[in-house]
Amino acid sequence: MKNQYITFSMLLVGVGVYAIPQLSAAQLLTRAQTKSESSTDRQPARLADRSHSNRSVKKALAELEKRFNINFAYDEQLLAGRNTEADFTGLSLEQALTHLVDSQGLGYRQVNNKLFVIQASGAAQQVSKNLAAGNALPAMGTPAGESAVPSAEAPQVRRITGQVTDENGQGLPGANVIEKGTSTGTTTDATGNFVLNVSDGATTLTVSSVGYLRQDVAIGNQTVINVQLAPDNRTLDEVVVVSYGTQKRSNLTEAVSIVNTAEAKKVQAASVVDQIQGRAAGVTVASTGGAPGSTASIKIRGSSTFGSNQDPIYIIDGVIIGSASSDFNPNDIETVTILKDAAATALYGSRGMNGAIVITTKRGKAGKPTIEYNGYYGVQNIARRLPLASRDQYIRTWTAAYQNGNLAVPDFGAGGYNTDWQEELIKPGAITDHNVSISGGIDNGANKSNYRISGGYFSQDGTIRGRKPDGTEVSPYFKRYSARVNAGTTRGKLTISESAYLAYTNERRVIGQPFDNVIRMPPTIPVFDPNNLSGYGYGSANNATFGTNPIGQQAKDDNLVNSYKLLGNIYGEYAILPWLTYRLSVGLDFSNYQNKYFTRPGALSYNSPSAPNGILDDRNGRFFNTLIENTVNANKTFGRHQISLLLGYTRQRFDQNEIYSHTEGIVGEFYQQGAGTASPRTDGFSRISGIVSYLGRINYTYDDRYNIQANLRRDASSNFPKDNQVAYFPSVSAAWNINKEAFMQNNPVIGDLRLRASYGSVGNQAIDPYSLDPTIQPNLNYVLGGGNVIVAGAANRQLQNSNLKWESKTTTDVGVDATFLNGKIQLQADYFYSLSKNLLLRVPLPITAGNQGDNPYDNLGKIENKGFELSLTYQDKKGDFRYSLNGQLTSIRNKVLQLVPSNGNQPLYGYGQITRTAVGGSLASFYVLRQNGIFQTQAEIDAGPKQPNVTPGDVRYVDTNGDGTINNDDRQIVGTPFPKLEYGANISLSYKSFDLTLFFQGVSGNVLFNRSRNWTDRFDDVQNVRSDVTFWTGPGSSNTTPKPIKGDQTLNPAFNTDRWVESGAYGRLRTAQLAYNFSSAMLNRLKMGSARVYVNAQNLFTITNYSGYNPDVVGDVGSGQQNQSNFIGRGIDQGNYPVPRVISAGLQLSF
Repeated sequence: MKNQYITFSMLLVGVGVYAIPQLSAAQLLTRAQTKSESSTDRQPARLADRSHSNRSVKKALAELEKRFNINFAYDEQLLAGRNTEADFTGLSLEQALTHLVDSQGLGYRQVNNKLFVIQASGAAQQVSKNLAAGNALPAMGTPAGESAVPSAEAPQVRRITGQVTDENGQGLPGANVIEKGTSTGTTTDATGNFVLNVSDGATTLTVSSVGYLRQDVAIGNQTVINVQLAPDNRTLDEVVVVSYGTQKRSNLTEAVSIVNTAEAKKVQAASVVDQIQGRAAGVTVASTGGAPGSTASIKIRGSSTFGSNQDPIYIIDGVIIGSASSDFNPNDIETVTILKDAAATALYGSRGMNGAIVITTKRGKAGKPTIEYNGYYGVQNIARRLPLASRDQYIRTWTAAYQNGNLAVPDFGAGGYNTDWQEELIKPGAITDHNVSISGGIDNGANKSNYRISGGYFSQDGTIRGRKPDGTEVSPYFKRYSARVNAGTTRGKLTISESAYLAYTNERRVIGQPFDNVIRMPPTIPVFDPNNLSGYGYGSANNATFGTNPIGQQAKDDNLVNSYKLLGNIYGEYAILPWLTYRLSVGLDFSNYQNKYFTRPGALSYNSPSAPNGILDDRNGRFFNTLIENTVNANKTFGRHQISLLLGYTRQRFDQNEIYSHTEGIVGEFYQQGAGTASPRTDGFSRISGIVSYLGRINYTYDDRYNIQANLRRDASSNFPKDNQVAYFPSVSAAWNINKEAFMQNNPVIGDLRLRASYGSVGNQAIDPYSLDPTIQPNLNYVLGGGNVIVAGAANRQLQNSNLKWESKTTTDVGVDATFLNGKIQLQADYFYSLSKNLLLRVPLPITAGNQGDNPYDNLGKIENKGFELSLTYQDKKGDFRYSLNGQLTSIRNKVLQLVPSNGNQPLYGYGQITRTAVGGSLASFYVLRQNGIFQTQAEIDAGPKQPNVTPGDVRYVDTNGDGTINNDDRQIVGTPFPKLEYGANISLSYKSFDLTLFFQGVSGNVLFNRSRNWTDRFDDVQNVRSDVTFWTGPGSSNTTPKPIKGDQTLNPAFNTDRWVESGAYGRLRTAQLAYNFSSAMLNRLKMGSARVYVNAQNLFTITNYSGYNPDVVGDVGSGQQNQSNFIGRGIDQGNYPVPRVISAGLQLSF
């Protein structure tokens, strides 16, 4: 397999590198050379050395161009196959040129002092007077692009100049200007100007630019033609990337969201997932924390399974992968399309249950080579500080707690320390990203080529620090080095294209839960204590906290990870007939990772084990994902009828192995297993699985008004028992373009109006490879026979269900797409209902059944999700002022319909029994006791329900069931971690050369469990407290916070109460960016295509009532990574790493 990997890697990169010189040569043959900077007096000597060699006429002309600083235009076919041995030594331009063309039976004509046209010998040969310097014709193709040469059959060349502008009269760079009916064309420069040489018989110019309506302009006798293009507001004619191909938006029958990648990239983050947040309706993105290199959690249209993996699949340049994390460079992205309903994801079958995100990366475009740079540097910091007590308040609070607990009060303040743990831990960190690329291509009709080579560097420092006892600072970090080569070529009916991405990441990960421990650690403990083996301060008899020193946590130990990733695809496509194509595509997703965790001697928390020497854990793994796809596409039009057909056969194979090793007793700084002297052990695994699939799609369109589409995929997975390996996933969808109807013509208000409806089924292979194999436990010895002989034995101790099958989800979707007022208003709205069934749940079995391991799975669970999505855009302009407002709104509700019927659908509990998933309710609802104030007097206690061990100053709880006793039976649902409403709003303003973007994002209707509040306000176990807390000291002093009691035996510190449940609603200014775009005049002076400078502020402010660091929380997490095992623990803030505020400046350039 290693050899296969090396071979495939070389193939991918080789195809891209090979394409580059071929493209450059092709460009030299279709346009004149760029101006040479060499002095002409040195050229003859160089040319003389090679002038006698047999070379092509094209190469001889190139020699003359360099020598005399001129340009030639010619027809490719005219010079094809012609060679010459002409010697130009000592000849003038006229002599050399006459000598060359006469020997070939050709002629030439001088257009101006810089341009000569090579033509057939029958054309009149003339030498014109040099044109005035101000009217000199630039090299063919103009400074901004390429211009095809006149054909040999067109003896005369006409020069057309002009400018292409937008609706405001501003020059449009990069607009295409083509002589209609030919391949002769050019592109405009940075100010919209162009120069084009057309044949004498030319009658029409076709002018086009992305985002504008194409326009045909009559030439007549004009030599100067200025064209003003109108914006193209026909959003339904946009081409959208979907599953296994592209479609016009007007032909879409499924529910998709198209992310504005230009706006999304203004969020400065390591992964594309963070950039998507709030950009697409129906897509929930929640932060897993602000640790360097972290990747947010993403769900499409709610939670569809009880399993741990609820993320969508990603299709990057045709390769199906499981995630697009921080090892993938988002700067390479061209388009992002989110597939949401079953009709959109049915062709991904067993991977489509959680939705799909289709990503294409940037490729070169026809034209001269373009060099681009995009980079920024920023400073990030955690803006919020929690109000924590200083030394004196801490001592007062815990003195009262010990006294109320009738305990001797320790000497809390021994040593005189007053440590601000937040100040010691939190610090600014840098974030920077730099990307450079070169791209280009040619387009000669049937022959096309393109290439793009890019490289990127991303670095993010942590906003926390560790410090060693010698003062050395150590911080988490994440670094990514990436390179990409995308290239493709079309020669007649054959197209070959490839994309190859290589990345190396290096990171030091966050250790433990620093934002949990920074709250717990008392201010009376120092950061460093030389009396401890580790050199760090932690709890003692005077300050009996079990919190961990967060500074030492990041510095004492090392958690280092590096990885390599190769993601590539190469395909060949052949047009069998004009309407029939075959494609073979081969993809690879490869990664290799290494993790070293080195633990140095000493402890960091009270009464924890203290290793006398170093401990090393090594984890090394490799992952292969190979994909081979064969597809046939047919697209045929019969009058008003259009039929498209897709048939495919695919094979995907997953191969992963990992080796783990552990050793102890290391003396010194040795990161090697061989340095250990005690407790060596190893572990590991190897997993191989595969999917074989057949797929098909048929789409019928009548008169561009009515569309109907059907999809079917058949998957066979090796993860399932033989009888259940195969599953079918069908879908059907339809759409009606109402605006195409006669009664809608010439409507002054409605531009586009489209109704959609779909129904389909998708699946989920929610089990790991080999998880259905019996688990054999060795070393179960038994006494057999009369001699009391112990015989070695083994037994199956974990039962498996051999009848497991696929999880599945059916989805119904109804949607509308519309534009109003000539495209100023754009609307997309969807209502959906989905039913997930056959969901895997563990069925409880008694040990007498022979099962001692985890309970076996069965296909029992059912969940429904329903919701509404709205995307609304308004855009307009007033003179030089342009503005647009785009809003996304999502409302989703989930309900559990079935769990395990055989045990009475008993609820599932998570995270200390505080979340409850029950039939008829939402997933992971918070199920806790509800507080009803504080007992102020003994009389209130006597009059209320029975509550154990209470005295005045203790918490009073609601007797929910009315039985007169407070216990766990009085718990009730107090909210859900899933927002009832999610929103995002992007405001874009521009005036002349300035533009301003503001992006707001937020959620409402959800609640969170604030573990930090639990630590500071429980008062039964020693840790720091809030500085703004007022606890009960007597009647009327507080009706919210009880009196502190060390070792409290009441329900005051109970974990499962709503004292720690808070609203998770928030609104955040996610991004604010102010930019200046250099003027055309300045760009001309700088000889640049474009230049843009900007300042950017990220997470500038957050409006929320949540008292923790950050309300944007996924769930029960540890060190910045989502706890995948606790699938119903969403909304638990257990020291999540807060997202930082980022202030940065950036620069974007093109040449």
